[in-house]
Amino acid sequence: MTPNKGNDLKPAIAIENLCFAWRTGMAPVLKIERLQVPRGERVFIEGPSGSGKSTLLSLVAGVVVPQEGRVGVNGRQLNTMPGAARDQFRADQIGYIYQMFNLIPYLSIVENVTLPCRFSKIRRERAAGRNGDLMAEATRLLKKLGLEASSFGNRAVTDLSVGQQQRVAAARALIGTPAIIIADEPTSALDAQHREAFIRLLFQECDREKTTLVFVSHDTSLAGIFDRRVRLTAINAI
Repeated sequence: MTPNKGNDLKPAIAIENLCFAWRTGMAPVLKIERLQVPRGERVFIEGPSGSGKSTLLSLVAGVVVPQEGRVGVNGRQLNTMPGAARDQFRADQIGYIYQMFNLIPYLSIVENVTLPCRFSKIRRERAAGRNGDLMAEATRLLKKLGLEASSFGNRAVTDLSVGQQQRVAAARALIGTPAIIIADEPTSALDAQHREAFIRLLFQECDREKTTLVFVSHDTSLAGIFDRRVRLTAINAI
């Protein structure tokens, strides 16, 4: 796939004059004049519950689109793309660690980790190229997060603790080296030891490929290790 050098010069995320409400006639939950995230930056976004953090992540991922304004991601305007195109863009370009994990209960742990590669040829080829095949790359990521595939790989995700499920969700987001990692409260169920291992792996993987990281958390003690800290209440005009 030939790189688009013009897109490489654009910020990873460029939001302008955004206004979003969940339904027509409802009061907006987000009004953001401008937010830019350079490529490769690790940005920490904070804000109280209900301030719109998860909604902002959904807009960046193209899960929803604003009623007004522009949402640019890696040089593409998500707000003008049809739904199917946004879905494919998200599969190819974005690794999403959901707050509620969104693991598939009838798939094994390894199958959950490799799931994005079923929907994205780009991520499948990158993952296979890293360690020779998908299973080897899934095993590497799980091991880095303290889950040995020999012990856990074929077990159902429903057999895991909440903290273990969260680590599986993280490995799934990282596989195939997406251009952007979106992390919504990704350490909320982890103890101190596993939180440190998770953050270390996340930074290593992002630094290796200059991946952009958008990290939302209530744990403001983590903010100091990021390149930039953004208070949503400071940029949201609601």
